[in-house]
Amino acid sequence: MIEKLIALKNAGVQISLCEGNHDFFSRRLFYKKNLGIPVFPDSAVIDLDGQKTLVAHGDLVDRENTGYLMLRRILRSHLFYRMQQNIPSTVLWTLARISSNTSRELYPQVEERLFRKMLEFAMDRFKEGFDNVILGHSHKPFLKEFVIAGRTKTFVTLGDWMRHNSYLSFEDGKFSLLYYKT
Repeated sequence: MIEKLIALKNAGVQISLCEGNHDFFSRRLFYKKNLGIPVFPDSAVIDLDGQKTLVAHGDLVDRENTGYLMLRRILRSHLFYRMQQNIPSTVLWTLARISSNTSRELYPQVEERLFRKMLEFAMDRFKEGFDNVILGHSHKPFLKEFVIAGRTKTFVTLGDWMRHNSYLSFEDGKFSLLYYKT
């Protein structure tokens, strides 16, 4: 997947990444190793053709999920980072996949609850003056435009690369949720 991102960047596509709950500390790979792809650890406010846009992984939206927030704090600690450097990446990815699949199987209702929280979060950001809110984490591809106070506001949850093969494109002032074939 990294090779495809690099190929897109080399073809002139502007790419930015938000770290997620399985890919933290990725700034070292994508930015510092001369790939030049900006990486945001939590969120970023960017200007897209004059539109104030919030981009975030989305795992901080549900502030009531204190168990996850504690786990996130541990996983993103420098101590854990140093420890995991001694574990082969294939083992780490296998553990991450098992953890993710297990949580989805044990708590299937969580995905819909999280999506509702993300929509509420976006509506609050729209009231604060944001034009677009783009989130990941829920793994549900979704794009909807709202007209609020006469202005179009766009809410997006990206889906994912592995199950839905989805990604977001922004061209000529318009968002499109697209899918690629594997």
